[in-house]
Amino acid sequence: MAIFTRRRIQAMLNDLRPLLDGNKRADLVARLNNKRVEQALPAEMELALVWAMRDFDCLEVEPAWWVNGKKPDAYVEGLLPDRPAVVEIASTNDNSISGQQLMDRCSQTIVAHANTIKKGFGDYLYFRFAETTEIERGIRMRGIAAPKRYMLSDAAKALMSYGGIWVMTV
Repeated sequence: MAIFTRRRIQAMLNDLRPLLDGNKRADLVARLNNKRVEQALPAEMELALVWAMRDFDCLEVEPAWWVNGKKPDAYVEGLLPDRPAVVEIASTNDNSISGQQLMDRCSQTIVAHANTIKKGFGDYLYFRFAETTEIERGIRMRGIAAPKRYMLSDAAKALMSYGGIWVMTV
């Protein structure tokens, strides 16, 4: 499901042609054409926001001179009064930010084991993942308690086999 029409996207890409190097343009086009929504929608938002900033005093998309690690999405002068701005665009549905894939993997592991005990047991499970929030140098960092290589422990399997009401934290 696209936000903008193909014609509008093409017009934005054309307007930004002088500001996008070949690699950045190819990256945007590849993500825009991706069938996975979690790739295409954030690319549309990035394109639209950079396009909206194109008329400011100075706009550089992924500035080549940036030396502090990963390049920001944009450097712009005129967006804020009397100072330049560095812009990093992140989409709210970006699974790499949300931790959704890790949480899904953990819950699917538990549901699969529950279904080996009795068919359909997994349908009755509800999952709630612990979440931490820390503020580091003014930036809010979200942590998900869903380990990348989660494996169901023998104790948890025994607890599930026993049945009854149980609560397990991940």
